[in-house]
Amino acid sequence: MTAEHLRPLWGETRNPSPSARGRAVIGLMVTLVILTVDRYRQFFAVPVLDDVLLYMVIPLLVIVVIYRRSPLGYGLGPGRWRKGLAWSAAGVLLMVGVAWLYANRPASNAYYQDSILLRNPGGLFWAGVGLSGIQTFAC
Repeated sequence: MTAEHLRPLWGETRNPSPSARGRAVIGLMVTLVILTVDRYRQFFAVPVLDDVLLYMVIPLLVIVVIYRRSPLGYGLGPGRWRKGLAWSAAGVLLMVGVAWLYANRPASNAYYQDSILLRNPGGLFWAGVGLSGIQTFAC
């Protein structure tokens, strides 16, 4: 990007308009409420669905309904998806290797023997989906 592309952003940052200040206040309030609700409330039996609602659906609704803007302006677009897919695949391969090495240690097996993830057959799957997929959209 050149300085000409960034000049409108700098102007808004130095002297924000009232609507920009209002969007910032609404964004902070929504974030605070989402984090509080996530800590103390569970809506669905599967926690990943709570994450989808709180960290994807509600922010999208705020952007579209309250801000009346396109989600693409907030980075919610495909972007460089091929490069991201390659990085994700490399990360998955690396972490599978690390998890396999860690899972073969007697200390880790003893520590996690009473884990709810091991007692519930689908628990490990949903925990992996929640940690790797949904949380990515929240950042």
